[in-house]
Amino acid sequence: MRVLNIFRLFSMAKSIFRHKETMVSLVQVVREKQNLKGQPAFLPAMTHKLRLGSDLIMAYVRREYTNVPVKSMIALIAGLLYFAFPLDIIPDFLLPFGLLDDATVLLFVGRTFNNDLKKFEAWKDSQDHSQTAPMKTSHDDLPENDR
Repeated sequence: MRVLNIFRLFSMAKSIFRHKETMVSLVQVVREKQNLKGQPAFLPAMTHKLRLGSDLIMAYVRREYTNVPVKSMIALIAGLLYFAFPLDIIPDFLLPFGLLDDATVLLFVGRTFNNDLKKFEAWKDSQDHSQTAPMKTSHDDLPENDR
């Protein structure tokens, strides 16, 4: 049954990839979940991957950075979906154990296309944007023809 959920997750990710506003909404949900009070501190690697993956999606949506294969984008979206929504093996309300499966999936996804993430991070570091300021996630930031 769990295998079916993973196939379903990737199917959902493919659908989301075709709808830029939904990609932005996913990033918003991920960032909100990261900032919930009462949750244990995330593993530093997980926090970094979440932030980097969210920023990659936003840069892709805005067409600021599109040098990433579609396959990698779909894997990233699937990982963020798994983190954001209750499709978990261990429910998130069972803190801190409920976040272990999220961390495992995100680290796997991050390693799956680590070179793409590294390229994006290098590009991001070369931009004028502040390293500490997260990218905006407003639907108003979408290109005009994607609203």
